[in-house]
Amino acid sequence: MKTLIILLLCLPLAAPAFALESDREKPIEIQADFAEIDDTNGVATYRGNVTVAQGTLHIIADEVEIRSKEKAVTRIIASSDAPDKRLATYQQLPDGSEMVTAKAARIVYVVEKELLQLIGQASLSQPSDRAFAGDTINYDVARGVVNAESDGTKRVTSTFVPKKK
Repeated sequence: MKTLIILLLCLPLAAPAFALESDREKPIEIQADFAEIDDTNGVATYRGNVTVAQGTLHIIADEVEIRSKEKAVTRIIASSDAPDKRLATYQQLPDGSEMVTAKAARIVYVVEKELLQLIGQASLSQPSDRAFAGDTINYDVARGVVNAESDGTKRVTSTFVPKKK
């Protein structure tokens, strides 16, 4: 079956979905079993029980690669060594909203574009509001746009929880 694409425009997944402004001003703290820093190419690789924290942003993965240009982080790539047992996780608190949580075999956060790419067994949710699942999910954090796609074996799933009166 051909890939199924669902484009949900203007859904206020985290309306407004901007990360806390104070997060950007905080230092990035990384813990891992192994680290390799290549300043010449602007690449830092961390392996083994990696945790990344910057304010409300938290990433947990088996491996994390952080790319930077001119000493500014441009991309964070988190992945799982065993996605059948454990997925990489991401969570962050957007301004004026509740915690956004994501899981996938590979998570790519493109900092300058505020784009979260979830690849392989992907899920994205705000626990009391809505959730999405598919093989690949692209979440434009700045615009609040979700694009979910299946791999042809499963369908994309969206769940919306009605507000309580």
